[in-house]
Amino acid sequence: MRNLILACLLLFSSFTFGQTRKVGADTLLLALKSITNYTGEVVDNNIPEYCVTVDASESIDQYAPELEYTWVFDGLRKRKGIKVEHCFTRPGFHQAAINTYDPSIGQLVESDTTIVLNVPPALRFDKSGFFKILNTVSFKTKGYKAGEGNFLLWSFGDGNYTTGHAVKNVYYEQGDFEVMVYEMKYEGDSIRVIKAIKDTLTISNNR
Repeated sequence: MRNLILACLLLFSSFTFGQTRKVGADTLLLALKSITNYTGEVVDNNIPEYCVTVDASESIDQYAPELEYTWVFDGLRKRKGIKVEHCFTRPGFHQAAINTYDPSIGQLVESDTTIVLNVPPALRFDKSGFFKILNTVSFKTKGYKAGEGNFLLWSFGDGNYTTGHAVKNVYYEQGDFEVMVYEMKYEGDSIRVIKAIKDTLTISNNR
């Protein structure tokens, strides 16, 4: 019933997607339908997600003896293998190099070639304010911008929705609320979820 009432109210509203483009409630209804049917992965907002996969398969000599390969990231972190995944603790520019070890002669060859990786920000958000009923809670993405033509849809767990990169909400009841952010993409006459994150916000009754 609450969803039906919400849908009826949306027909008389307008919303701003991103920073410039205003759209009608019909577009938001398409977005709400998309998140209702979404069955993909939802990432925890508190888990870093600055991960890359590096692969040296095309660069090694296939006829070389059984060598051992180790990737070194930022001169510190090491992962063994020709193709590996590594997660950084922050976005931005990072370095990667691959070293070779020949166990037959006990020789280590350190690479003189460094690969520069540009790891983009992941979809994450901060929340601030007094987490109490009747107070405004602010939410803001951590340096993340939706892709060209995409927009961010926020679900505050209390039946309220909005769009943008920096948003606010007032909670009128205490409890635990699941806040979710979806990056949405237009595809013809439909809208698709391309990524989603979640976090739990506890609102108290202590004013």
